[in-house]
Amino acid sequence: MKRVALILLAAGVTLVLLAWWFSRPQPLAAAALPLHDPDPLNGEVLFHAGGCASCHGADLAGGLELATAFGTFRVPNITPDARSGIGGWSGLD
Repeated sequence: MKRVALILLAAGVTLVLLAWWFSRPQPLAAAALPLHDPDPLNGEVLFHAGGCASCHGADLAGGLELATAFGTFRVPNITPDARSGIGGWSGLD
């Protein structure tokens, strides 16, 4: 009986390890992404669908502070401003 339990335990551990191996996160380099043209209308749809305005505000300037047990998170400015927003970002940022 002890031997059967050990075999079942070993089989269970093996199955868990195999499941982890096949479902583990795979890194994706930015160079592996296809080239594309930005679609501002699609971005606007995603912004509204994702409820982004609740943190970034009507003017998208950010500034909201979210106090948590892990510290205070400050919502970034996602305006197209090159200096204070994300206007200076490239597709690889």
